[in-house]
Amino acid sequence: MNLLHGIEYEHIGYFVEYMQGNKYIGSINLEEPDREIIGYYGRQDHVATEDIVFKKKRIRKGESFHTRLYPLCGRSNFNPKNITTL
Repeated sequence: MNLLHGIEYEHIGYFVEYMQGNKYIGSINLEEPDREIIGYYGRQDHVATEDIVFKKKRIRKGESFHTRLYPLCGRSNFNPKNITTL
C-alpha cells in the first residue's frame, strides 16, 4: 500500500510514456521502476538504436525521443464513512 494525499491505494506497477517533441507516441507497462525520479523531472532523452513500434505509431532508428515514468495506481481504500469531523 502507498499513501497519496492521505489516501491509501493499491500499487500495481509503472508505465513509461514515449514522446517525440510534444507528441505522445505510446507507452509500456513495467512492474518495477527503471529510474529513481518519477514524472516530469525524471525525463530521459534517447536516440532510437532500432525501430520502436507501438500499435499505430513508431519511432524510427536514429530519431530522438524522450521518456517519462509514472506510477499506475489501483483501487483506493478510501471510505468517506470513516471520516470524523471535530
